[in-house]
Amino acid sequence: MEHTSNNFSLPTPSRCPEGQGMRRLDCRHYAQCLEVAAYQDWPGFTCQHCLAYIPDPSWRKNCRDEKAWDLFLKRILADQ
Repeated sequence: MEHTSNNFSLPTPSRCPEGQGMRRLDCRHYAQCLEVAAYQDWPGFTCQHCLAYIPDPSWRKNCRDEKAWDLFLKRILADQ
């Protein structure tokens, strides 16, 4: 995936080793980037250099267990 020349950027996931790299789970493009990585059989991907990040405010609202969510975030942040 490539960036466009205008002000609108397309998602640009980058291949990386499994379990490494930064991901923006709350991005509206996350599912699309996950599909790219799966289709290309990447061991992992990162959002680190992507300029197309658009936060999805409904993403957190869809989490059903706030305590589990908080534990998940602490683990993710501790691994970085």
